[in-house]
Amino acid sequence: SPSHDPLPSGEDSLKLKELMDLCTNLSNKVLDLESEVIDIKSTYKSKIKKLESRVERVLGILDVNDEELAGVEEVLKVVTAAKLITKVVTTAGVDVNAASVQDTPITAVEVTKVIVEVPKPRKRRGVII
Repeated sequence: SPSHDPLPSGEDSLKLKELMDLCTNLSNKVLDLESEVIDIKSTYKSKIKKLESRVERVLGILDVNDEELAGVEEVLKVVTAAKLITKVVTTAGVDVNAASVQDTPITAVEVTKVIVEVPKPRKRRGVII
């Protein structure tokens, strides 16, 4: 029966022991590479967690700053409104001093009697002070 072996002398054939050694070496390399991949993943995982925690802290600081900024903006609005009111009152105001006050006599005809009703305080029941 003719052989389909390109090298009929058997130079390309490996002995069973050589094949087993090659298979073992390749399996060990695969295990080493898988171990390296696991180490790399765990290293990056811890780095990612550290970065995420830093991001959370920074965002927390930004939230606090936003709240503080909102408070500062509110105070700024109040101060601006107060300055505007002061400016308007100062501009429209009249200088009042003792020399500018005039006495106006009131006659008996101008005095009228005013009756004001004062409401009675409600009775409290069971209130102990």
